[in-house]
Amino acid sequence: MNSKAMLEDTGQDLHRFFAAYESLYPGDVLTVDSAVSRDEDVTATVWSLAGQGRHPALRFNQVEGLHTPLVTNLFASRERVGRMLGGVSLAGIHAEYQARSRRLVAPRELQSGAVTQQVKTSGIDLARDIPTIRHFATDRGPYITNAIIVAEDRDEGIGNVSYHRSMVHSPSEIATSLHSRGHLWRMLRAAEARGRPLPVAMVIGAHPLFMLAGAGRLPYGVDERHLAGGLFGAPLEVVRTPKYGIAVPAHAEFVIEGVIDPAARAEEGPFGEFTGYSSDRSTNNVLQVETLLRRSDAWLLDVVGGNSAEHLNLGRIPRESEMVEKLKERFPGVTAVHYPSSGTHFHAYVALKQSRPGEARQVMMGLLGWDPYLKTVIAVDEDVDVLRDEEVLWAMATHFQPHQDLFIVDGLPGSALDPSSSADGTTSRLGLDATRGPRFDGIREAVITARSLQGSENKAASDTGFVHVILLWWRRAGAASDGGSGVCCGVACSTDPGMTGLCRSGYRLANGMPFFCNARRPRCRRICHVGRGRPARPTVRKSDGRTGEASDFRTVGRAARRRDGSGGCGPARRAIPAR
Repeated sequence: MNSKAMLEDTGQDLHRFFAAYESLYPGDVLTVDSAVSRDEDVTATVWSLAGQGRHPALRFNQVEGLHTPLVTNLFASRERVGRMLGGVSLAGIHAEYQARSRRLVAPRELQSGAVTQQVKTSGIDLARDIPTIRHFATDRGPYITNAIIVAEDRDEGIGNVSYHRSMVHSPSEIATSLHSRGHLWRMLRAAEARGRPLPVAMVIGAHPLFMLAGAGRLPYGVDERHLAGGLFGAPLEVVRTPKYGIAVPAHAEFVIEGVIDPAARAEEGPFGEFTGYSSDRSTNNVLQVETLLRRSDAWLLDVVGGNSAEHLNLGRIPRESEMVEKLKERFPGVTAVHYPSSGTHFHAYVALKQSRPGEARQVMMGLLGWDPYLKTVIAVDEDVDVLRDEEVLWAMATHFQPHQDLFIVDGLPGSALDPSSSADGTTSRLGLDATRGPRFDGIREAVITARSLQGSENKAASDTGFVHVILLWWRRAGAASDGGSGVCCGVACSTDPGMTGLCRSGYRLANGMPFFCNARRPRCRRICHVGRGRPARPTVRKSDGRTGEASDFRTVGRAARRRDGSGGCGPARRAIPAR
């Protein structure tokens, strides 16, 4: 059984999923057997590992005062999220998430499940019955960071699932914040208008795909439990809570049931938020707990707070996926979108291949308008890796001119947690165009190594005996470009080994090996190659269909010339894909 099948075979049970994942990827799971404090030790461990560039899933077997194992950091690695979604690559996460989220599947109700093994309707003491830890010294107290509230409006026939930071306030009350003013806030206002509290259930720990569904971005009235079914590829298995009959995951770790009274308030916060600051901005709502359900062997599934990789990825991946889909539908030239951890939820990078002047600005305006969290968007060319901050900063350093490549829009709604927002909650938004532009003049170095030529798409090239190609490409005003090609000799010359290039002499390699040259000199600079032993003689084809051997070319100093002495440059021609 392959890894995808093994993870899917675990059903919707967190314990089975974690065991299977640890068996498949033991190097990506770290178990801590030594005793740790419930005050910040878990957070300190995560931060220490992150400082080393490590983001393993963590299991703590002895957390003082919890009497249950603690699992955290599940979403800190995007590679791990890709495995949760069926083993897709980093580049495929957005498309896979969106594809699954479009296949909404209604839940399937069970009479019982793991979470109904223990049910309490009286004598509840949340400080004793619900394990919690303190994440930061600046937090008001221990917090439930994986608090997923499920609400149902029977009058309207709708349901909602969403995350809300939550803190034990009394033996039977939880203080929580609805600061997003999202769908749960809207449902609470509707209940208030009817003169009654809103029944809810809080899920504390469940399968990672249910957690990802809780972070989903859906229109009002579309139920995230249906989204969970789409992510699983099967109906979410649910049971009904005893008093209010709210459908919750049958295999959850803990579930509490009660009501949110629209008029009740309790101080909540500060709490370490995604901004990197402990925020006391809160709606100070109160969940009055009436029922507790739990597994007999329940774990505390924690989400690392603050601007941790886990906190940011969990909130960002659904948002990124939606934005990528929107942008690519409207702007086919968009190749990648990324929300860097360095910018929390406020910054985004977008890579595109412009088809006309001003397209980068148009794309940035679309992204800034669609995502209410964003304050800054940086646009770069398609060859810039948006997953790497240093590449984006390089593009800004070499392509960006402040007097003409930025724009600001003011007075737009912003995040309630943004410490820099105006008193009325508005923010300004900034777009920076770090693309090269049509009049850019510069040379970029690139190296294609022997290793890169060994892929299946490059098999034809590597089989010719060419194992190392070094190329220089450039763009200039008025130079032609085609597809993903760079500009060479004023001609579209491929930077992809799956393409062929044309020199002004009209020759291209017919076997898939790219033909690279440099337009800085009046004649083609050279064909750069290092052969295994004696280089093969790939066939070259002239634009008129005649063919010859690469041996028609010889190196004369730093310039490639034909043996017959020709080598002058003729009219520019379009790059032709290899056959």
